[in-house]
Amino acid sequence: MGSLQVSFPNLEILKLSGLFKLTRIWDRQLPLSSFCNLCFLEVEKCPLLLNVVPNYLIASLQNLEKLNVEKCDQLQEVFDLEGLDNADHGQARMLSMLEELKLIDLPKLRYIWNKDLQQISCFQNLELLHVKQCASLTHLFSSGMALDLERLKDLCVEHCSMIKEIIMVEDRVADKIIFPQTTQLSLLSLPNLTSFYRGTRTHEKVHMEDCDILACVLFHEKVSFPNLEILKLSELSKLTEIWDRRLPLSSFCNLHILEVKKCPLLFNVVPNNLIASLQNLEKLNVEKCDQLKEVFDLEGLDHTDYENARMLSKLEELKLIDLPQLGHICNKDLRQISFFQNLRVLQLKQCDSLMYLFSASMALGLVQLDHLWVEHCSQIKEIIKVEDGIADKIKFPQTTQLSLLSLPMLTSFYLRTQAPRVLFNDEVAFPSLGDLDISNLDSVEKIWHNEFVADSFGKLKRLSVRSCQKLQNVIPSNMLKRLPSLQILKIVDSNSLEEIFDLESIDSKESHDIPTLQLRELCLDNLEKLKRVWNKAPQGLLTYPNLKSIQVSHCPSLIIPYEGYVVRSLMQVKEEDMNSCGVKEIVSHEDMAKVVSMFFFPEVTSLTSSCLKQLECFYLGLHNLEWPMLKTLEVESHESLEKLASELDKPVKQPIFLCDKVRAQIL
Repeated sequence: MGSLQVSFPNLEILKLSGLFKLTRIWDRQLPLSSFCNLCFLEVEKCPLLLNVVPNYLIASLQNLEKLNVEKCDQLQEVFDLEGLDNADHGQARMLSMLEELKLIDLPKLRYIWNKDLQQISCFQNLELLHVKQCASLTHLFSSGMALDLERLKDLCVEHCSMIKEIIMVEDRVADKIIFPQTTQLSLLSLPNLTSFYRGTRTHEKVHMEDCDILACVLFHEKVSFPNLEILKLSELSKLTEIWDRRLPLSSFCNLHILEVKKCPLLFNVVPNNLIASLQNLEKLNVEKCDQLKEVFDLEGLDHTDYENARMLSKLEELKLIDLPQLGHICNKDLRQISFFQNLRVLQLKQCDSLMYLFSASMALGLVQLDHLWVEHCSQIKEIIKVEDGIADKIKFPQTTQLSLLSLPMLTSFYLRTQAPRVLFNDEVAFPSLGDLDISNLDSVEKIWHNEFVADSFGKLKRLSVRSCQKLQNVIPSNMLKRLPSLQILKIVDSNSLEEIFDLESIDSKESHDIPTLQLRELCLDNLEKLKRVWNKAPQGLLTYPNLKSIQVSHCPSLIIPYEGYVVRSLMQVKEEDMNSCGVKEIVSHEDMAKVVSMFFFPEVTSLTSSCLKQLECFYLGLHNLEWPMLKTLEVESHESLEKLASELDKPVKQPIFLCDKVRAQIL
């Protein structure tokens, strides 16, 4: 492209794209001064281009800082070093200003550079190297070249199907390769990768799933990343171990974030020899590793390794997702040793071989846990495993969110006492819990035990219960005083539930001890056997002065949703939605003489009711009914409702609305 007649001595940025007939960028007779100030070069979609920087131009591009090459179908090498030798040392150093190199979607690329020049330093200032979708590349650099990458900070290799190792072994084997400045390393979708750099090591065999396979260890003792902070590994199909057991403790001592995904032959993540090295690990995410048996291998550690075991104390977030063979988070319980002291987030999903999360001794150390989420783990029977000799009650003082979802075998959070099928007993406490979400707990019959730790659940604001088919009730009488902060209650798809509040054991003498409920939202949906919201209603026992939204749907057995005394407290309700229920009357007429005849809803702005085929009246008695703020009224398919307008149906049935008032307010 260049010639003797064309020169750009001060050109800093050059971008080439969509030049479909271009075979070379630079002419061989180009003067060295022609592009001597070029800092940024971008080459895209040049399908006939064979290389980017020929050997004769290396000295000219002495100021090149960023090089980006993408979608050049025939490109075989980026830097052509053929013809250069040790005598050209000065020329080879001209690449020393390069800081950023991105090579993307180059299907024929075989080499980044096609010759290794021993005793010549290249790419001394390279800080970022991203290589993606280079299907013919078998390695990135030789061990000699790797020794020069002392400033490399970010290395990402992705979707390169033929890469077997990142650093190629050569005749002159380096004793040890250190990447002192590398802070982020991503190795993604490299199905043939067996090692980062193995030196003279040969692959050994390991036994797995009734067969022997080659042990592919990613990091051996000959490579070190003392300042690495982020490590991401994904789709490394041949990897059996991440770390060699002879790895020096300093190799990964600053690692903060570790992500491991889709490594089907990996059988653990953190071996016992590496626990001391990962003293700064803060986040660990492991997903879709089919053969993973444990996350932390503690076999071989004992109480004398106390200081080593404490090296996990900075871990704040642990996510384990879709690990079908995972049997343990830790494969050994070490009493008198504190693990995970700063763990704040623990999320487990689709771990179908796991029967429990923690032993009791480990659970005692989870004093900073804020969010615990366990979902779709079909074999879990208890969250905390009972241990002999552990008599302490287990308290989670900082936990604010707890989600237990689709755990069909779960019978108890901590089954230390003889209270089977009760989720929470008096051996476990959540004094700061604000959000509780339970779903598909097919073996749980009760959420709460009769006996309870005094300060547990006092800050609970949101309770969601879904698809718990054996649940008898949601809030028994002993829990009313323990849920003073409850604001949102949502119950869905629980077919055995007959009542929400069980008040049978409370008499009128005890009612003054029950605080006013702070409930703001109530949602009841698809509860086939629900007959009453509460099964007893002595006067003044329950009031809802803060309730603003009520949604009741698909509850065919619900005949009367409200007691008269409760309706009188609904002064803040703004929205009410009721559909597909067996409701005959809205308010119970029991103890009619004691119920005031005035029903006043001063804040209701929206009222929706549909498919209430059995509805006959609002209240079976003489009464006045006022909705002064009503703006939206939707009524549909009320086949048994005899009067919606101002006629009275003898003996006592009254209309729900007067037509004139409805027109005046809504129109």
